Amino acid sequence: MINKLFNRFNRLANELRLLGFKASYRRIIFEVRRRLGLDAIVKRPRQFSIKQYLRTSQSLPTETTEYIQYWRLHRTRLGLNKADDAQRLLLELIPTEHQEAISRRALEIHEGIYQQFSHNKQQYSSDNLWYQNPEDGIIWPQTHSSKILLHLRQYGDIKLVWEIGRFSWAMDLVRAWILDRNDTHIDLLFKLIQDFADNNPLYIGPQWTSEQEVGIRVLMLTFIQEVLAEEDVLTGERLQLLHALLELHGHYLEHDLNYAEIAIRNNHLIHGAIGLYAVSSVLLWHPKSTLWHQKAATVLQAAVEEQWYDDGGYVQPSHNYQRSAWHGMLWARMIAQPLGDTALVNAIHSKASASYRFFISQLNLTTGMLPNWGPNDGALIGLWTSCDYADYRPLIQTLGYLSNNTLPFTEGPWDEELFWFCGKDSLDANRYLFQHSELVNLNKQGLHILRPSPSTFAVLRCGSVSSRYGQQADQLHVDLWDSGNNIALDAGSYNYNKGIHIHNWFRGTASHNTVIIDELDQMIPHRTFKYLRWTKADYQVCNIKGVDHAILGVHHGYTRLEGCWGHARLLLYVNQSWIIIDRLWPMEPSDREVTLRLHWQLPPGNIQTGKEHVQLTIKEDSYYFSLICSLNHSYLSVVQGEDRKQNFDGWHSRYYNNREPIPAINLKAQAASECLYITVVGKEKAMIELIEDNKSVKINRDHTISLQVLFNTAPSLLEKLL
Repeated sequence: MINKLFNRFNRLANELRLLGFKASYRRIIFEVRRRLGLDAIVKRPRQFSIKQYLRTSQSLPTETTEYIQYWRLHRTRLGLNKADDAQRLLLELIPTEHQEAISRRALEIHEGIYQQFSHNKQQYSSDNLWYQNPEDGIIWPQTHSSKILLHLRQYGDIKLVWEIGRFSWAMDLVRAWILDRNDTHIDLLFKLIQDFADNNPLYIGPQWTSEQEVGIRVLMLTFIQEVLAEEDVLTGERLQLLHALLELHGHYLEHDLNYAEIAIRNNHLIHGAIGLYAVSSVLLWHPKSTLWHQKAATVLQAAVEEQWYDDGGYVQPSHNYQRSAWHGMLWARMIAQPLGDTALVNAIHSKASASYRFFISQLNLTTGMLPNWGPNDGALIGLWTSCDYADYRPLIQTLGYLSNNTLPFTEGPWDEELFWFCGKDSLDANRYLFQHSELVNLNKQGLHILRPSPSTFAVLRCGSVSSRYGQQADQLHVDLWDSGNNIALDAGSYNYNKGIHIHNWFRGTASHNTVIIDELDQMIPHRTFKYLRWTKADYQVCNIKGVDHAILGVHHGYTRLEGCWGHARLLLYVNQSWIIIDRLWPMEPSDREVTLRLHWQLPPGNIQTGKEHVQLTIKEDSYYFSLICSLNHSYLSVVQGEDRKQNFDGWHSRYYNNREPIPAINLKAQAASECLYITVVGKEKAMIELIEDNKSVKINRDHTISLQVLFNTAPSLLEKLL
């Protein structure tokens, strides 16, 4: 009992230390306020009211026809293209089957079927639309929003409720209307907006619990206004509905952005700030417009400087979260330009080039996919292309344009995002097709890319954890790609709230292509999104005879175990095969045996298993994973979709709340002393032999590779981390 209390206190102390004094103080105040019910008193609910909104400015006409005339006369255009320009582009740019898909999604919304997380389709009931979990029918309470987050376990995954409240479906209806001019799409759009306004008073219900969700909804409402600005379907009555609802969002963000400024300085802060920035830019006549604008611009300017690294990486180690943050910043740039906010525009431009290089260096050119690296919550704020959610070409095309006024891809549906963010003239920029670099080291983010040919590349994760946001225990994970196939992949995230053992597996070491010791994570899991004892890691590019490029990585995650275990991994490419060599060793004397497990996650395909190899066949492509262990007794197995709590393995999630069973290779061994694992991945089966007292390895009897860097360089790299 005493030990448990001590451990809990110790973990809490470590958590507060990692948060820092200021953020810890604000977090404590935040928890006290909501748990004592103070927020429910201070943040008073407010019913939606157009009349109350109109009273905010004496200059506003109250009659709807006069109101829209006044607005069209005094408005500032916020950078989005008109519907007529968009129609011409969509009809020319988007293939017929994609146009039909857009119209089909809009028609499905008429039937109550909405796309979740840009992938799954879900039937919703019109009753309690904004409060329901469509999977299990649970209805969230219509109570003060500050109390709702105290009962997440009772109601399930709040993201399943937030998703419809983001209004991303509005883009489906507007884009379908742009294509076919079927006014019933716009009629439904405003019917749903009115329903939201009537049933979600300020500070009541789950749709008012996050500054990020509120900010995203603002962007969708702004999109509707700007695209329909000159169209007859935007009546004065509908415009007043939009503006009165936006004013409520402004009041929320003015007050609730403060906590994110101190304690959640990531994409949450960005989307909350851009939401407030957009509201202030739409409601220029509002008495708080200047205050809102100055506050939002200051936050955004600081976020640009603070949240992106010099190597193009992001404070949240996640491709999806960085894309989401970039979409927020691209919205900010688009609005800031016509307002003349050049400081903010220039700050955003200054980060584009590094992030462009960051993304494109890891791009699979066939599909537009990146490795499924880091937390992946299904967010796609720029939901205005017909590309798949996992396709990063829309963002990379836009970043390429901002970087050097050139486009890295030929014409395609990915150009639509560029059109919306940067205008139709951007599509006339020169197209300069991507030229790959054989070796790219993204040191701060901790990603290292070997690309021997445009369609063949590997990404090694090796870098000290430097941020508390979006952590995964994934050191020395390797992603392998060949001819468009992700032949060794990252499991993804699946769902943050479907059971802690599932969530911890997806974010933990056990789901990654690395070596697990004693079935423990490289860091200590703490709460839903945090780890303690952050891993330190380092790498070195090595010169090895007969090898063009070799990368050595080490991490200190298992030095906390008895024996102070080290892990080093050597990644190289030889004779059209990937060779991955792991060394695990105790740095201190110990007789205790540990369990070692080399783990590889493969894509769906036909699997055949031999004594020391696994053959993967994907359509017409076959790959061999040949594996050996230096210890006499090791056990090779392949599992797929193992769902037991103690043996969860072989799962992949490219889209949030969606998972599929995949093959997972495990090579297990027991060791009290040094162990080597050798994996060779190629189109042919490899013969592997350790020679010279395990100091060299011979592949297919004709290629010998020295392992001296694992014995000489790796220990010194690791010592520097301790």
